[in-house]
Amino acid sequence: MRTSAINATLALVSMSIESFGFILPSFPKPSFMSPPVPQTSTLQGLSSHTPLDTFNREHTDSITDPNTYWSDIAATLQWDTSPTKALTGSFLEGDVKWFQDGTLNACVNSLDRHAVTQPDKTAILYEGK
Repeated sequence: MRTSAINATLALVSMSIESFGFILPSFPKPSFMSPPVPQTSTLQGLSSHTPLDTFNREHTDSITDPNTYWSDIAATLQWDTSPTKALTGSFLEGDVKWFQDGTLNACVNSLDRHAVTQPDKTAILYEGK
């Protein structure tokens, strides 16, 4: 639905509610609703701005040869013990296991390895009650 149609709908709802004696407050637009910042890189170089043909190729590769596709993805992570195979089991049998013989530390991959190249960048923001 287009923005103008949404605004028109909200205006009609607001007028209908006000006709019953209720007054709706107007709120400022939250800062988190600002336009998204373009991504420069994500997993395998895909981002929200990746052309559809690139996305379709990646998707097809992940379906036709999931072991190779996900092994390539896994190679971008830091492993304590690298997996020898990405996928074991069968989707048809329902006994799928991913990276069964590999071990990694999630904290190293989500924080520590990025701190080496971006030591001044904020990693986690915590806001208490």
